[in-house]
Order: sequence, then C-alpha cells, then structure tokens
Amino acid sequence: MEKIKVLHLITDLEPGGAQLLLLRTSRGIDSERFEFYVAFMLGKGTLSAEFQSCGIKVLDLTRGKKFSWISPFKLFMVLRKYKIDILHTHLVHASLLGRVVGRMAGVSAVISTRHFGYDPKVKSLIYYLERKSGFLDKRIIAVSAAVKKYFSCTNPAIENRICVIYNGLDIDSETQRDLCGELMPEFRILSAGRLHKIKRFDILIRAAAIIKEQNKDFRVLIAGDGPERHYLQTLIRELNLQDNVYLAGQKTNSEIIGLIKNSDLYVQSSDWEAFGLSILEAMSQSLAVVATNVGGIPEIIKNGYDGILVSPSDPQELAVTILRLLKNRRLRKLLGENARKRVEQNFILKQSVAKQQELYQELWGKSEHKRPVSNAKHRILQIITRLNIGGAARHVIILSSNLNDHRFDCQLVTGKERKSEGNMRHLARNMKMIDIPELQREISIIRDIKAFWKIYRHIRKYKPHIVHTHTSKAGVLGRIAAKMAGTPITIHTFHGHIFGDFFSPLKTKLFLFIERLMSRFTTRIISISELIHNDLINLRIINGNGRIIENGFDLNQFVNVGRSVGNFRQDLGLEPEDILVGTVARLVPTKGCSYLLDAAPSFLDLSPSIRLVIVGDGELKDELQRQVRSLGIERKVIFTGFREDMLEVYSAFDILVLPSLREGLPTVIIEALCCGLPVVATNVDAVPDLVTPEMGILVEPKNSEALAEAVREAVKRLPWRLDDRIRQHFSRRFGTERLVQDMKRLYDELAHRKP
Repeated sequence: MEKIKVLHLITDLEPGGAQLLLLRTSRGIDSERFEFYVAFMLGKGTLSAEFQSCGIKVLDLTRGKKFSWISPFKLFMVLRKYKIDILHTHLVHASLLGRVVGRMAGVSAVISTRHFGYDPKVKSLIYYLERKSGFLDKRIIAVSAAVKKYFSCTNPAIENRICVIYNGLDIDSETQRDLCGELMPEFRILSAGRLHKIKRFDILIRAAAIIKEQNKDFRVLIAGDGPERHYLQTLIRELNLQDNVYLAGQKTNSEIIGLIKNSDLYVQSSDWEAFGLSILEAMSQSLAVVATNVGGIPEIIKNGYDGILVSPSDPQELAVTILRLLKNRRLRKLLGENARKRVEQNFILKQSVAKQQELYQELWGKSEHKRPVSNAKHRILQIITRLNIGGAARHVIILSSNLNDHRFDCQLVTGKERKSEGNMRHLARNMKMIDIPELQREISIIRDIKAFWKIYRHIRKYKPHIVHTHTSKAGVLGRIAAKMAGTPITIHTFHGHIFGDFFSPLKTKLFLFIERLMSRFTTRIISISELIHNDLINLRIINGNGRIIENGFDLNQFVNVGRSVGNFRQDLGLEPEDILVGTVARLVPTKGCSYLLDAAPSFLDLSPSIRLVIVGDGELKDELQRQVRSLGIERKVIFTGFREDMLEVYSAFDILVLPSLREGLPTVIIEALCCGLPVVATNVDAVPDLVTPEMGILVEPKNSEALAEAVREAVKRLPWRLDDRIRQHFSRRFGTERLVQDMKRLYDELAHRKP
C-alpha cells in the first residue's frame, strides 16, 4: 500500500503548545498508512531528538539557526526531493511560507492548523498576510470553535474550509497524580505558558498579593520564559512576593507533568487562549483548574463542574476564587475527578489523530494529481507577454483559435504591445482573450506584481486543467501563478532563447537561474526546434521534461500564391521589372538589419533596378534610417513599416534576406519558402535545418561582406523560384493541422486521457 507523505512545517521546534501537540500527534500516527516528516525554519530545534526517537525525519531549513532567503529554496527542494503529498503548516510564519512554496512545488494539498488567535490590538503585516492568504489552504484545522469563529469573522471567504479538531492527550501512557500529596502544608499553585502579555501572568501575581493578605502559606510557580520575564520579576519585587511567587523558567513537557503532579491547583489567567493545552494536561491529572472565560477555554471546562471560569483581567475575582478552593479540599477533589472524566470522554489523542488521518486521506483522494481529468472539456489557458508581430504571437493565436471544439475550451491571456512593435490582434478577433495591460516585456516591480495578481485571479476563476505559457515574462509569472492556484499541469514553450551574448554575464546567470528554477515545477518544456531543445539540455533547463513540437502556421495561402499578387509594388511606386530584395523583421538588435544595410551598397550597385525593401518596425527604425542616409542609399532603400498583407509582400519579392543573429524557428523563412522565394540567411540556430543549397545561400552572422556576396549571387541566379515539391513539403511540415494535432496529443497525454 502506497504511503501518504506528510511534511509538517512549523516555525520552530522549541518547547511550546503547538510543538508539543505536533510531537504527540506524530507518536500516534498510523505508520503503515502515513510517512511523516517535520521541518522547522528558526531556532536550534530543541525538540528534534524527541521527534527522531519516533522515527520521524527532521529537516532543518535554517541558516545558522536563523531564517534566511535560502530557507524557501530549501523547503522547495525538500518538497520535491521527498515527493511530499500533503504539506501541513503550523504557526504564522510557517503557514505563510508553506502556502506559497507548497503551491510552487506542486504539492497536492496544503493545509494549516490554527493553534492561536490574534490580539486585535496588534497590527502586524505578517499576521495580516497570513490571515488573508488562508484561501490558499485546502483545509484549515482550528483547535477550537472559538478559533474558527474568529477567523471566519476576519476572513469570511475561508469559513467553509475550516474544520475543528480538538487537541488530545495520550492519558493511557501518563500516571495519574497522587492525591495524597495534598496533605503538604504549603498550598501549591501552578501556571504555565510563554511569558507574553496575552497570557496575563501579571493578573495572577496581583491576585497572589491579595491572597497573601489572608493566607501566607501558599506558593505560585510560573513555568515558562518569554519577553515579559523582566517585567514580571519587577512586579514580584514591587509587591513583596519573592517568598510566594517563583518564575521557574522554561520546562520540558515531562517536567511540566511532574509539576502538575505536585500541585494543588492550576490557574490560567490569559486574555486569550485558542484552546488551552496546559489546562487539559492539568485536568488529565485530576487537578482542579481555575481559568479565564476566554477563547477556547469554555469548550474544555464546564464552569462549576470540572473547573471554574473567571472574568479576564480581574485579579480580585481570581483571588477570591483561589481562596475559596484553597479552603475547600473536597471541592478541589470533586472538580479534579470530573475534569479527568471530561478529558477521557472528549479529548483523547487517538480521537484527534484519527480525525487528522481521515482529513489527509480525504484530501489525497481528491488530489488533482491522482485523479484523471473527466470527459468534460479540457480547459486550456494560453499566456503570452504580448501579441507583437512575430512567430511566437502567430503560433499562440493559431493554437488558441483551433482549440475551441467539443474537447477543448481555450482562453488567451496577453499583455500590451508598444506602438513600435505592431501587433497581430486582428488575427485574434474571434478568440476568448483577456488583456492585462501591466503584462509587458520590460521589468517593472509594480507592474509585474499587478500583472501576476491579475493572472493568478483569472486562473482561480477559470480553473484551467493546463496553463501553457509562451515567452519569458509570461513564462515566469504565469507558471508561478498556476502553481499557487493549484493548476495540475503547466507547460512552457521556448520560441527561442537569449542565453548567449545578448546580456551581461551577471544578467545571463540570473536569467538562467530563474529558468532552471521554473523548470523544476514545469510539467513539460516545449522547444520549437531540435537545436533549441539541445541548447536547453546543455544549459540544464530541460531535465527529462522536454519535448520538441515545431511551429505551425496557416500556409495554404502561401503555397498557391503566384508572382506579384496585389498592389504592393504599385503602392511603393515600383516598376514590375524592378528587382526587390526584401527582409521582414522587427527592427531590433537580434535581427541584424544594420549588417544588411552595410552590405546593401555592394549589391545595389549591380543594377539600377534593384531595391532593398524593409518590412517591419521597432526600436531601431530611426537609427537604421540614419544609417541609410549616411551610406547614401536612401533612394534605393524603402521602409514600409508593419504590413498585414504578407501574401502580397512575399509575392512581390524576388529574394528574401534574413540577417538575424539568433532565430528560434524563423516564421519568415518558412512562409517565404512556401511562396517559392529563394532565401539568403545567416547560419544560426534552426536556419540550416530549413535552408539547403537548393533553396538559398547561408552566411555567417555579423559578416556584411559575406552577406553582400551572397545577395549578389542570388541576384545573378534570377529568375530563381523553388518548385512545388519544396513548397508542399514545408506546408505539410509546418502546417496548422500538424501543430494542433501534436499539441492535442500532448495535452491528452498529460491529462491521462485517451484522445
């Protein structure tokens, strides 16, 4: 039987209520069904040895016993290494971190236990974020109905996710206190907890001062440590209680039990208690308890039957109640006996452990990672940074528009293009498209956060089975948002990459680190060419999760086009006999247009009828126009800007030139070859796989002389047209139908569905 792997993430492993409860639960878990791990973020891990003695692996996420930026990364690696099924978080900082990293690591279910309530006077950003991020949990365990009520009021959206599981004690393994010990002359009062202002030990100390006025034969022992220690010591001295009140310091759980067994009364004077585990410990030992009527305490104590409840922040009432019990041994005994019965009936560890195990089993059974997608439509969300003119945008539009059928429902999320980039939105008019203006190529912390949040909210609303991202910015934000939203399958397509000499070494290392990290929680990484695929393997971005799926386009119109269709030449004032050497590109550095212009004077001199036509726009347009003027060739070079009538453009060209420095799988070359155009291009990336000597001439990048010579040679071969066999081959290889079928097969495979 496959064990369910559960990692408990807790802020620290220092002795405390949450830590001791986790230790008890760990001891009672069914080891044949569950495999437990415990990880902590702060401190020395004092309780580590006790967990390890139970056969539980303890994982230290600290750096020098402190939390650091590397702790989230350590947690991510732990979740992936041990293939954790359920991440169960405890305490504020662990819950906040666990929700984010758990989603990123693809954990099936993240749940949290609320061991605490909040002091409404404390305005803490961390507490606020933890409270508001509760919707990321599959379930929230409240240790009392009071805790559930508090969090339901502060965050109504999570109310239906909260269930109450009371803490429990393994009383079978504990020896009951010897009631004969009460014959000791000194009346012994015990209180335990962290020395924090919400525990209000100062109220107990002031009550002790009142008691001393009537009875000096008593002792109050306060077990615990914390930030209020100095204040409480000062108060004890001011009230002259050094002989009656003692601060005993931090004690282990077994030491606390020992103190309970040697006490006559247990007192808890807190302003708030989520549950009151120390109270429960005292009750299990048949010790009478006086506690404040706050939080979850009334759920443990039936006032006057198995304990006594008093008003908070009232030392007078507390003192009167303690004096009453001090004088009435019979009442103390009766309360203690009833308290023991109450624990035996309602707060046994086996009960709480069984409920937790049922919850784990339920969540694991509902896990999206274990459950195949039903026969309902696949919901696919495509995300791309922007629909600027280029192969990536065209690929996404074609894919998205062909995925809305009886088996698939597809939506497209995209950002904003700059005016100089042009856009391909005219091809996406009939699609389900969601615009996020903040999603842009440039890095901007504020805009990127807004874009991430909008993507995340849409994923939560649409609930896609698969999130498929394209281009760098959309790839990072989209994949993180998908994991945080619980999307079971994420795919990213590399339409090229920038891990060459385009950026400084430091930037390149940073981008590589980000992509390697993203790869760890990406179900599949698609490369549009074998060359890109091999590059990504060598760069350690693909690690067994890669797939090659080449681009696909609507090429039928290009295969059947003849010469000089439309009015392109006429619009530019060109004659039918003019020789057009053309390029189609975004005017950006990677397209190498400056090298083409440097080469232009050489081949333009071949004939007065030769013209160079540059179709496209971009950030370098003004600079390239200045270069044309400086070369004195402005009468023979034409900038057309972006064009939508690409069929007319290609049919008017005689030769296509593509001088790029990098190309993933160049759409322009594929379309030109389908039109029968010969190609002069640089020998980069996937270009050699497309252009053979029969189809064109290749030169090395950044070599204007070689480029000029190649264009001259191509001009001399005119009229040079490719035959129908070549055109049909590229139409089949890079057609829309092939792309859509390949992608549908991949989606079905990942979703465990038969196509």
